[in-house]
Amino acid sequence: MVNMEFVALTTRQLDYLARQDPYLEPIFKGVFASDQLPKVKDIQTRSAYIVNVDTRDKQGSHWVSIFEEKD
Repeated sequence: MVNMEFVALTTRQLDYLARQDPYLEPIFKGVFASDQLPKVKDIQTRSAYIVNVDTRDKQGSHWVSIFEEKD
């Protein structure tokens, strides 16, 4: 078994990695704190986000990804 070390990723690292994916990059809107998500009216047909469940005034805890598609 391989011993792997877990390392927390930063906002910049996640943003960079997401923008390197050729399928995700065209719809990727960015990495956000939970209180900084774009307004619903700004959402295009398809959008993808990475969001920290903490607000911007906290250190950050867990990352989640969101994919949404408008009708």
